[in-house]
Amino acid sequence: MLINPMWFYLGDIFDSLKFLGKTGSLISLLVVVILKIIEHDIKKSQTKEIKTSFIMMIIFIVIFVLSPSKKATTEMIIASQITEENAEAAKEVVDYVIEKINDAKGE
Repeated sequence: MLINPMWFYLGDIFDSLKFLGKTGSLISLLVVVILKIIEHDIKKSQTKEIKTSFIMMIIFIVIFVLSPSKKATTEMIIASQITEENAEAAKEVVDYVIEKINDAKGE
């Protein structure tokens, strides 16, 4: 096995983390905005809620920004598997296939 299938599973997990980060940051932003709008009636406990929501928003934004997409994860996996030997072997296979195609056209 050249590539462990677990990497593709992790790519899906990263996509889920991106969705969680995006959704969580939007919800936290909404809570902060709503609490700021009704700020004139805010008590100390609600001020703490605003700070907590703001911190949660920052955490979710960081998760969203730092989680790679499934495409990026797949590209990283492929890039990690490409070595000079693998590239030479692939070139030989491509050359062989092109030669066989040319032979078939000539016949």
